[in-house]
Amino acid sequence: MGSLKNELHQLHNDCLIIASSGGQDPASTPRQAHIAMGKIVFTNRCGNCHDLPKPEQYTTQRWEGILSYMIPRARLNDEQGVHVTVYLKANAAK
Repeated sequence: MGSLKNELHQLHNDCLIIASSGGQDPASTPRQAHIAMGKIVFTNRCGNCHDLPKPEQYTTQRWEGILSYMIPRARLNDEQGVHVTVYLKANAAK
């Protein structure tokens, strides 16, 4: 449990750095920043309603179908949707 707490703390710090960069358009945010933010949104928002599947549980194509349904249902804004999508696709089954 301690390592998860440390990892979330590091992700939080990464997000603070990103946030302090002036709120750039999500499309111009570096990929690693999307992945870090996506993991936080996925864990905190998606995990509030149901058990989370492991990102590698599904292929990129399958995640696209799931996300097209779940992003609006979870009421994620465009930026959150981009972050979650990049995170899940980066970690999807190959």
